[in-house]
This record gives sequence, structure tokens and C-alpha cells, in this order.
Amino acid sequence: MKLSRMLLTAAMPMALMACSAETADKSPAPLAGIDAPAEPATDAPLADAGEAKTKPWMAQGNEPGWTVTLDGTTLSYVYAYGESRYEAPQPEAEAVEGGKRYTTADGVLSVLVLDKICADDMSGMPFPQTVTVQMEDARVNGCGGKTSDLIEGEWQIVEVNGPPVMPGVELTLVLEADIPPEPGQQVQYVPGKGGVSGRSGCNSYGGEYTLTGEGISFGDIANTEMACDPEIMAQEADFLDALRHVTVLTFDETGEMELRDHEYRQIYARRK
Repeated sequence: MKLSRMLLTAAMPMALMACSAETADKSPAPLAGIDAPAEPATDAPLADAGEAKTKPWMAQGNEPGWTVTLDGTTLSYVYAYGESRYEAPQPEAEAVEGGKRYTTADGVLSVLVLDKICADDMSGMPFPQTVTVQMEDARVNGCGGKTSDLIEGEWQIVEVNGPPVMPGVELTLVLEADIPPEPGQQVQYVPGKGGVSGRSGCNSYGGEYTLTGEGISFGDIANTEMACDPEIMAQEADFLDALRHVTVLTFDETGEMELRDHEYRQIYARRK
């Protein structure tokens, strides 16, 4: 489901409560099967004339800067800060523990993709996969996939600024992609936009988020204005204030998501 830009009023809580965590932009072809995506895409280049369109999967790293692209037909490796390029027919995926490996027929290049959350070593931005590229004697490490695939869905808020969410209080966060990056651009540098909605304890809320190369931010967050117990209202106010100030997105080893600002207003969330 895609969320449009929302303007919430007090008359609309039930509409927001009906929002689900179903995502509209599924993970790109790799790791679901880079070679044969489950569903055709409509906004990516053709892998071959007459074939279904496929969304490319990308990985990237730093120092020296490099990118790998798998589009269902070709494996492209751009390295040495864009000064060198290697291309080969996309090989079949070899299953390995925790992920897949793609090795070109000539044995020159191997791309290991593990389903393990990766933080970009310059920006700290999280990505769904950890990637190692081996080209002859040179090896580089980096991250793969899209951050939006990592965060999309419904999350249960477990802490706000330290204290846990009060028992019986519904605090949720639903993130859904809306505007995908332009095809062919490096994913960590292209802003991605989407919708945010959920329950804030007493009321419903909604708005937009933006993923940048260095973090996440939320636009104007609108909420309904029902009244509840003062303690619930106080935690709700803390949550909405923290959400409006978020700039940093991280994940811990258990997969819990942390949203915070530079003054350490914190929101911890667990996937529902």
C-alpha cells in the first residue's frame, strides 16, 4: 500500500487506524532471486528485449569508491572511484550460508552477498545486506540493497527517550515507500521518500519521511486531537516531539531500530 501525502484532522482517526504494514515496493530482485524476480517491475530498464522488466540490485563501498549492479542480465563492477569498469554476463547465484555468491564464468570477479545488516563506513547509514567483492587479488567490502527495504513495514515502539512504553498503550510506526530512487543512481546518495503513520498512544498521526545518504527525517507530522489520561498524553507528546526531530537511523544486533536526533531524543522500535 502506498500512502499519499496526508492531512489529518480529528475526524480521521479511523482511516489512519486502518493503515496496514503491507509494503508496495518489494525487495529488489537479488536475494529474493536476483536472476528471476517474483514480480515484474514497471519502472526499470529491460534486461533484454521481449523479457519482463527487472529492477537492478546495487551494492557500494568506499575508499576506494565502488559499485556493483546486477540487473538480471549483466553484472557490472565500477571501481577505483569510477575510473575502471568490468562487466560480464550475470552468473547464477550460488547458495552459501547466510546468503548468495555470484562468480563470473571467467573467475575474475566474485560477489558475496550476506543477509546481514550493514552500516556504511562513512555515513553510518544502514543497508539490508553485507557485501564482499573479490577481483583477482583485490578485495573490498561494502553494503547492498536499499535502506527503504530495511525499514518498510509496521513497527512497535518499545521505548521513548529511555522509559518503556506504558502497558496497554498502543504506540506504532508504519513506514511505506512512495517515491523510488531514479534507476541507475547510487542508492546511498539518492533521497527516498515515503509515508509514515501509526498510533501515538491516544491519537493517530501521519506525514512523510525522507531518506538521505546520511539519515532519515520526518516532515510535518499531523495528528488527531483526542484527549486521554494525562500520563498517556505526556508520553504521546514525547514520542511526537522525538519523531519530528529525528535525523539518525541505526539498527542493533537484534534488529531493533533506533531513531534519534543529535540531542539523543530516542525512539526504539521492534518489527511487529
